[in-house]
Amino acid sequence: MVDTVIVRGLLRIFAGTVVLAHNITFSAWRRASVDDDHLAEILKDDRVFLEGATTDILGLCNEIGCSLPGDFMGLSKFSSIPVGSCVETHAMRTRFRKDHTQMADDAIFLLRVVPFETLPISKPILSQHSAAHEIWSRRWG
Repeated sequence: MVDTVIVRGLLRIFAGTVVLAHNITFSAWRRASVDDDHLAEILKDDRVFLEGATTDILGLCNEIGCSLPGDFMGLSKFSSIPVGSCVETHAMRTRFRKDHTQMADDAIFLLRVVPFETLPISKPILSQHSAAHEIWSRRWG
């Protein structure tokens, strides 16, 4: 049986990734009329990254049989990232920098507690996930 801490840690990472993708998508939609090509490009690139990250983490959840809530609001309760969007550029950059830092920290925690020698979870996926969120945190900064 898989340790509850590991299951909840993966669920937290998956939920955080989904919520962050939602927040970025909603923020991009709300800023669609603002003429800032650089910001629009960062928002688009971040959404693409988060879509791939969601798929990777979902694969890890499936590997250990982690049960996921069937709706967004149920899933968002497990997230370390609050649901919501920003419109003002400085607030958006600050929020998304902090959110990516939190996601990296969540992955680092799991890297410390997962017994990779006995559990079929891919260490490289978690390591890449953490590193990518650290890069995105700097990019938003």
